[in-house]
Amino acid sequence: LALARATGRTLIMPELQCWCDRFWNRLKGCRYATDHSLPLPFRCPMDHLFFLDKWDTAKLPFREQSFLANVRTPPAVRESVVELRLEGAAAAAPRWDGSALVVEQGACFSEVAAALSARRQPSRVLRVGAQDLRMLCPWLGS
Repeated sequence: LALARATGRTLIMPELQCWCDRFWNRLKGCRYATDHSLPLPFRCPMDHLFFLDKWDTAKLPFREQSFLANVRTPPAVRESVVELRLEGAAAAAPRWDGSALVVEQGACFSEVAAALSARRQPSRVLRVGAQDLRMLCPWLGS
């Protein structure tokens, strides 16, 4: 979310997994009392884990995890993908490797944003793996 905000992009949520159903009444074994067949974990919607009204109030734009697979998403968006990759710990400037932006471990969000802005061919989607995201900026004040 912080990276999306720093780069001026809309967050596409990852697939979310839940170990407990969300219900306003009593649950039995993390499931509706009448439904014991629900496998755990299960793919769940965002409102099982987040208060979406708070996201709207804070003006945090997002799309559902299936956004890029949706036939209504324009091909120009689906095909305009850059992958963010982190390498090593050396203090190297961000560089491009084909359609991948390669930055050093610990790079700040502002460095990623600057490299994306400077690219001649702007991309609409920045794909970041969970492991790479963990290796970015160790503090959020970037």
